[in-house]
Amino acid sequence: GELANTLVIVTADNGTSLPRAKANVYDWGVHVPLAMMWPARVPDGRTVSDFVGFPDLAPTIL
Repeated sequence: GELANTLVIVTADNGTSLPRAKANVYDWGVHVPLAMMWPARVPDGRTVSDFVGFPDLAPTIL
């Protein structure tokens, strides 16, 4: 069906705007979740530990 041909991306904001969070380069400010699923192109269970910059996502998928 259509799900196999659909790229699903799940991510989140990088935390609260408290000290040692969003506006700083501490773990809470730079580590955010990113999960992607594309059954027709990516095998189940694949894990990649590479660094990803969110500004790169839009040009990559568009």
